[in-house]
Amino acid sequence: MEKTYSIGGLAAQAYLRDAGHPQASAAGYECPEGRADIVCVDADSTTLVFVTAKRARKGSELEPSYSQKRLSRIAMCYLVEHPGVESLSCDVLCALIGSGGTVTVSCVKGAYVWKHEE
Repeated sequence: MEKTYSIGGLAAQAYLRDAGHPQASAAGYECPEGRADIVCVDADSTTLVFVTAKRARKGSELEPSYSQKRLSRIAMCYLVEHPGVESLSCDVLCALIGSGGTVTVSCVKGAYVWKHEE
């Protein structure tokens, strides 16, 4: 089976790799509440990454937009399916695709954060 990737997805993978995120899975996570495009897992925490891509237009904003409620619902579904997770955060990335193949990535780190309390 041939794999295909979006420009935004490839830009997000490169951004995460350069930022030092371990084991970024392009498979993502999907539940009835929505989809996280990428899941990054390390020994201490898990990060769900939501990626949007926009074409650069006059007045385009690079700031990613997101719904706190939506992120929390998807995070809770993930936690139900993965009960061993001690710490979970959601990052939202926006890839702004410009002319000539340029891509600018902006990230809101920790748009939603959950930690296991004892």
